[in-house]
Amino acid sequence: SAKPPKVDGVCDTCGGELIQRKDDKPETVLDRLGVYHAETEPLKEFYAQRGLLVTVKGDGGSIEETTQAVCQVLGL
Repeated sequence: SAKPPKVDGVCDTCGGELIQRKDDKPETVLDRLGVYHAETEPLKEFYAQRGLLVTVKGDGGSIEETTQAVCQVLGL
C-alpha cells in the first residue's frame, strides 16, 4: 500500500530504514513506459496479425487463478 510511515524514513513494522530505489523514481518509471510504448507494445499487433497472440484476463481474480489461466493457454 502507499501508506506513509508514522516516522519519516522508518518502517512501521520493523524499524528499518526506508529508501526509494532508483528504479522506483518517477523519471525512471516514465522512461520505462516510453520504451514500452515505443518498442514492446507494437509487438502485440505483430503477433496478433499472425494469430499468435493470446490474451489472458488477469484482473478480478486471484494470483492463482491468473497463473492457472496462463498455464492453460501454454498447455502446462
